[in-house]
Amino acid sequence: MFEASVNVRLLQKPKEALSRAVASSPGLRSVGWGALATLTSKLNPTLTAEIFSQNFPTHYDTVPSYLAKPEAYGMAGIQVEAGRLSLPKVKVYASPQLSLCLIQGYHANFYGQYEVAEAVVSLLEQFEVEWLYVLAGYALEGERVC
Repeated sequence: MFEASVNVRLLQKPKEALSRAVASSPGLRSVGWGALATLTSKLNPTLTAEIFSQNFPTHYDTVPSYLAKPEAYGMAGIQVEAGRLSLPKVKVYASPQLSLCLIQGYHANFYGQYEVAEAVVSLLEQFEVEWLYVLAGYALEGERVC
């Protein structure tokens, strides 16, 4: 069986507990992802941690991208962010004034999804998060968002 590894890079531990967290990952139409990106840009939080996994592919072999394909390990690689090379990652931000943690997720492939989720939960426990809200939704062309 393929062994996955996850690396959590703690950049700056919040000085005070963050009681709430909001998380989202790209997916079908990425409605929650867009809402979280807007929230992150408005609050200007501090990048607190990054979570890396060899199971973060830079592209997906299935359509839709969230469809599990057990035989596909993904293609771990690089992304370009603001003109710089970067590894795919989950970004964890802190907004201490609101006691809020923001998590910009990234889809792991079939083999790494639980390991990445466990790393996120472990980090949230360290930050003393009590409530986790996950933004997700879908929209159909010309229809309201659910």
